[in-house]
Amino acid sequence: MLAIDWSHTRDFATYDGHEAKVVPLKELVDAVKGTDRLVIEAGAPVSVTYRLCRLCPTYAIDPQRVANLRKDKGLSPYKNGVEDDLVDAQLIYELGQDGAKPLTIDDDRLKLVYLYHQFMYMQRAGMKVRQVAAAAQKHFGQTSNPTLRIMEFNAESYEAQCEELKHTIERLAPTAPPSIGQLKGIGKWLWAGIIITANPMLFHTKAAYRKYIGLVDRKSINYKFNRNASRTYWLCADSFIKQRTPGWREIYDKAKEELASREKYTHPHGGATNRLMTAFANYVFEVTQKEGIGVQGLL
Repeated sequence: MLAIDWSHTRDFATYDGHEAKVVPLKELVDAVKGTDRLVIEAGAPVSVTYRLCRLCPTYAIDPQRVANLRKDKGLSPYKNGVEDDLVDAQLIYELGQDGAKPLTIDDDRLKLVYLYHQFMYMQRAGMKVRQVAAAAQKHFGQTSNPTLRIMEFNAESYEAQCEELKHTIERLAPTAPPSIGQLKGIGKWLWAGIIITANPMLFHTKAAYRKYIGLVDRKSINYKFNRNASRTYWLCADSFIKQRTPGWREIYDKAKEELASREKYTHPHGGATNRLMTAFANYVFEVTQKEGIGVQGLL
């Protein structure tokens, strides 16, 4: 049997009854192929869990049971990052000896994850084509160049596909907690993006959540944050700015004014958007700790 704790990075804490270690996904897949039973903490990313479920029988452990066992053993609160994950992997192994729940995967949830990742791909592709077309027009001027017309057509095609994907995602997406769902600019498709790319229920602290999204000083980044999660929160912030969402647009305006007044600060819009993303990530974390995320299971 192999026990796995998702370590909120790109790697995973594992324990096979003899050795606890942190391994990347590729090594984890190889290890799973050699075991007859897999036990994982419920709430792990659905895309990863689905991949592991296809390799061997998989069982889920309720995170609350892990937390309770940690408390019963008198272990310190979560604060040591990787060390805590390795300990949790051993606790999951112990709990997995009996009482683990066979894992089933809901087709709609899998489809939701797939569609959102497709949306992210289309959205990035359309944006890149737009940027290339704008640069070409700036360099060559307004011409009837066939290449530019093709770029415009491709960009519009990507954008149309994004809109179709948004509508499909909204039909499958769970309802957001009231405190988030009522915010102007946060549709069901964006809420689905948040719980798919950066489910706040999988993190113990706001600092760990922000780090996973990449919301720290970029000069000091020395780890691989989740770029899809970062992009999703950028889309949320961009929507707040464009929709002038009460209470949130003001955060952006105040930050931009402050940063613009600083000598040699050349990108006040980007800095202000980052502050807005950080404020919203903190808010999402706080709200979901009280109200949940509106869906149970793997997401």
